Amino acid sequence: MPLSLSPTRPALRWEWRGKQYVYAVTDDDRAWFIRALWREGKPALAVGHTLLQRFALNYSTGKNYASLTAFVRAYSQPLNPAWLPGAKLSEAFISRAEKANNTASADDERRRAANRVIYCSTPVTQVPKEYRDLADRILTGKTVSPVPTATHFTMSFAAVGDGEEVAKKKGEAFAGKRGLTLVPLTEGFKRGLNWFFRTSVIPPVIRFGTSTGSSALGAIIMLIPWSLVFLWLKRR
Repeated sequence: MPLSLSPTRPALRWEWRGKQYVYAVTDDDRAWFIRALWREGKPALAVGHTLLQRFALNYSTGKNYASLTAFVRAYSQPLNPAWLPGAKLSEAFISRAEKANNTASADDERRRAANRVIYCSTPVTQVPKEYRDLADRILTGKTVSPVPTATHFTMSFAAVGDGEEVAKKKGEAFAGKRGLTLVPLTEGFKRGLNWFFRTSVIPPVIRFGTSTGSSALGAIIMLIPWSLVFLWLKRR
């Protein structure tokens, strides 16, 4: 689990089935998180919290990624190396489209794959400021999740011209086929094309802070095997 000596390094903390977790966010994590907010569509606030909630759940249940960066790049198609030009998922999509004589779809995927190279290589300082600022607000606990139980999101079933009720029915149908539950946005948040879902497992509640300074002691305390401490005290 990455640790940091920087007093301003954001840290994610949560509890899962009696075990405490602390994850210190690195500069690479922040950069890829910003790119995901930029490319995954609106509402970006809900996208960001869903990514972190899914990361925490995966980390807690043994489906670990080496880092938040690795998780974001695996989950976010615009940033996933397997969807870059010539990579396996992109090539498989193109192959299926060509076998179906759907040259337009194959060409669209080649265009999307080329754009993914741009998204992945864009310096974070050149990503629009609104996404950099939003990422920092999320990672430092200055926002509240509008989808506190969501661990999935997609825009694949929704169309730009869909009304709210039509899109909701499509979302519920999409969820039902996959054993998911549609998670509505908290009242007051405007929906974009993304819709949000959860499984039967509710993700842990993430607490935000920094990895050192006043919160460092708390991080250390959370990692102490308290059962051993109590056993030592009992023997005294």
